[in-house]
Amino acid sequence: MIANAVFRRETERKLRRELDTVLAHSHHLSQAAALDRSAVKSLDLAGDPVDNAQAVESREFSQLSCARLAARAKRLRAALVRAQKGEYGSCDECGDAIPLVCLRAIVDVTTCVHCQELLERAA
Repeated sequence: MIANAVFRRETERKLRRELDTVLAHSHHLSQAAALDRSAVKSLDLAGDPVDNAQAVESREFSQLSCARLAARAKRLRAALVRAQKGEYGSCDECGDAIPLVCLRAIVDVTTCVHCQELLERAA
């Protein structure tokens, strides 16, 4: 039981650190995106088409990155809740234990290797 309690505390700390990192990156990116939006608004559309295209591309990249970071933060929060409930490390599909090597590699993993392969084949 001690090993499980220690693993749980370590997992929760790791998840919190990673979540904090993702949220910090997201905040930084949101600020940069706000600057990009104001730069795009200030562009003269009759101006240099290359500058306009680069500004729009930069804005779209920032928006995509923000969306990916938000999704990552959501998965990390869900993993943290599972860890707090003692459900972390169980496959959402079959209920079997997810190997530690997988949990260490991808802290927000929700399926075992077998079920993940089945899900990917079905998709």
